[in-house]
Amino acid sequence: MSEQEVSQEQQEERKRTLYPYARRLMMEKHSDSQRKELLMEKGLTESSAQQLVRDLRQEQIRLHQNQWDDTNQDDAMRNMAIGGVICAIGLFVTFTSYQSAASSPSGGSYTLAWGAILFGGFQFLRGVYQMME
Repeated sequence: MSEQEVSQEQQEERKRTLYPYARRLMMEKHSDSQRKELLMEKGLTESSAQQLVRDLRQEQIRLHQNQWDDTNQDDAMRNMAIGGVICAIGLFVTFTSYQSAASSPSGGSYTLAWGAILFGGFQFLRGVYQMME
């Protein structure tokens, strides 16, 4: 093995061992340049330190995107559930009051819970739309 290959292997090993340290620096809100300098003080070359900082930044972006996706999906499911329940309640009130009026000998009147039906339907469709985004 050449000296450069050993050095490259050593740098890769150092990057693996310093990875938890670099993550802690990121959690402590150090800037990218500060992290790079601190990693170089621990024995990484400038290019290896820069690569590790870049890899951690990409990981942070991916994690943030996954959290955002999970939050949006939770919001969508909540909107669909709330909308579905409100719409179902409006339909239930309308149906039962109509059945009561229809079975009455004098005819009677019934309630059309159109507000709950429309609001619930809108909320449900809003959730469906959010889910598709």
